[in-house]
Amino acid sequence: MIVLVCWKKGFFRAGGLSRGRRANEHPWFLYFACGIMVWLSFSLAAAAGAGISGVSLGQMLGSVKAQAVVLLCGYGASLAVGCILVRLVRTSAPESGLGLGAKGIRSGLGGGLLAWPIVTSVGLGGAFVHHAVTGETPDKIAHETLRSLIDHRGSPWAWTLAALAVFAAPVQEEIIYRGFGQTAVLGATGRPWVAVLGVSLLFAAVHTTGPQPVPWHAAAAIFALSVCMGIAFERSRNLLTPIIMHIMFNGANVGLALMS
Repeated sequence: MIVLVCWKKGFFRAGGLSRGRRANEHPWFLYFACGIMVWLSFSLAAAAGAGISGVSLGQMLGSVKAQAVVLLCGYGASLAVGCILVRLVRTSAPESGLGLGAKGIRSGLGGGLLAWPIVTSVGLGGAFVHHAVTGETPDKIAHETLRSLIDHRGSPWAWTLAALAVFAAPVQEEIIYRGFGQTAVLGATGRPWVAVLGVSLLFAAVHTTGPQPVPWHAAAAIFALSVCMGIAFERSRNLLTPIIMHIMFNGANVGLALMS
């Protein structure tokens, strides 16, 4: 029903995402370079934190405290760099949609509520296919951060990991993927749907690799969430919209994991 309503409103029609957001005020590769800088700042700072705490960065081995220290370093640096770059780009390219206006809170909450049934349905479908193909029941806890929180509920460092997952990760990832990545693809192609779908494929693929990968059936829900956030960003022209949506979903996952 939600998809049909969105179709009637023109969300999925040709030109339905063209809402006046301009991605050509700077060359596309400038936005791409900004996203790379935010990502590199996280990687370098996390590596420094790993050296301090003695964690193997490739496998994220070590105590919950050590993992929290690594991620605090990484997110602290990347958020500082990301916020500076967003402000600079927003000032020099006001039509790029990288604003953080208060209206983004309202549109983010609304977008999150609309996207929730869609993302949940895709996630259930992925779990059904996984069970049908492998005969195995998918683990309800599909992310190691959630597993750490459940296994160490009494540790303040586990709650630090949860807080970073709920608040820091959405801000950083939306700056990289929606703010700079989607804008870069839009500037290079001039096609909003190519930008939304292309970045969403990358977003889902990245979550299936690295030190804490999610299973492929969970990546389907991540792709659906990314598409919803990408559409909301294009329609609202406000970076705060997908950030709020992302925080809602990560917070809901943490809450559901604690109740499991």
